[in-house]
Amino acid sequence: MAGQAAAGGGTFEHFGVEALPVVAPVNARGEVAFFASLLRGRASEGFFLAAGPRVTRLALEGDAAPGGGTFSGFGKHPMPSLNDTGDVAFGFLFDPFAFPFGSNAGLFLAQGASVQALLLPGMAAPGGGTFDGVLAVRISNRGDVLFTGVVGGTYGVYVAQGGGFTKIVRAGDPAPRGG
Repeated sequence: MAGQAAAGGGTFEHFGVEALPVVAPVNARGEVAFFASLLRGRASEGFFLAAGPRVTRLALEGDAAPGGGTFSGFGKHPMPSLNDTGDVAFGFLFDPFAFPFGSNAGLFLAQGASVQALLLPGMAAPGGGTFDGVLAVRISNRGDVLFTGVVGGTYGVYVAQGGGFTKIVRAGDPAPRGG
């Protein structure tokens, strides 16, 4: 709750951004992944996982990002995704890469205390081009991560699984019934 000490330093302030509703997914084990802004700490925001009374820091603004750079913000819609095994997928802006389009630049996966980069800007996108960023993120109980990717200023739906990416559909692709 607001005013409670936050894992990683400071205290919790808010659990949403501006007038946006709080999105805090809950899994079958009762764990909750959430975004929070912080006061009186070295970071001003972060992603956390609550399991009963224990709250674990997943990533804070200013932390070193897997793959290089540092986490620099969560973007306009900071929404983590949580599966039933407690894995959390999330998008996060990071320096020195900050792309337009209002997207998060990287796609990350937290498993316990370990955070790994699934996608970094400049990685090849299936169907051509390179990824500039990531928007909405969802993780399945199998660990597959569905996301909206930004490639060359257009949006597409992709799946990260087994160390690679599969394109589901991208703006400009032919529609199933024509067009």
